[in-house]
Amino acid sequence: MKFQTQSLSKALVQYANQKDGNIRSCLAEDALNSIDPVMYLEDVVQFGCRSGVASRMVYYGDTHEFFDQYYHEIEDLLYQYKNQLGFIPCIQGDLKNSLAWMAYEYSAQLLLEEIRQYL
Repeated sequence: MKFQTQSLSKALVQYANQKDGNIRSCLAEDALNSIDPVMYLEDVVQFGCRSGVASRMVYYGDTHEFFDQYYHEIEDLLYQYKNQLGFIPCIQGDLKNSLAWMAYEYSAQLLLEEIRQYL
């Protein structure tokens, strides 16, 4: 089990240190800064940003900054989400906030699927 945890931590560190600074690297950094990285990602997927589990995604100012920083990647994720699930997620309220949450949560799901091999 310890070997798996070390492998998982190494994988997350590699994601966090990616030079392109994408959403996945942001998520990996957030997960590594939590007590239990896997539980953090699972909580983001299960409960969403609305729950407050992702501290960087609580305030409109932060979600708007996140949206602006990752706009092109969010557009790609939205397209991928639509193709995979067959629909676009419901946008409620603030557009930037909703799409930032969708991108963070969907990216957490994708990252969790990728790192499951280390569990």
